[in-house]
Amino acid sequence: MIEIVEDATVELERLLPGPAERVWEHLTQPELLSQWLPVTRLEPREGGAVTLRPEGPHGPEVQGVITRWEPSRVLAFTWDEGDAPPSEVTLELHPEGEDTRLVLTHGRAERRVVAGPPGPRGRDLSVLAFPARIPPVRCLRRAA
Repeated sequence: MIEIVEDATVELERLLPGPAERVWEHLTQPELLSQWLPVTRLEPREGGAVTLRPEGPHGPEVQGVITRWEPSRVLAFTWDEGDAPPSEVTLELHPEGEDTRLVLTHGRAERRVVAGPPGPRGRDLSVLAFPARIPPVRCLRRAA
């Protein structure tokens, strides 16, 4: 589910297979992260740098700084494309039985970024729906 929860804030929830620890690995380990998000740099700590380089015509490189690093619980970072005030992306993990609910909030984004057309400054929300590309059950669940 994707929902605009307040002016220029988008929230996405997705129930993912596997424990929060495994989902965290897919959010923070470069070899797993690069399978579904074009992150070229992630320094695994609060204050660490994040760099995303979208492929194709999906906009400029995004720079950020990790503002919260709570392993298996919360990852938050600034989202700065350079020509607008930075926004913030927060990924929260909530265990639900054997699965994990991922809540992604992209806050303080300019309205044209949230709801605009695809292009250098606009987005079609697919950039915010990246959890749809997280690997399937067999990749997230560890063999027993």
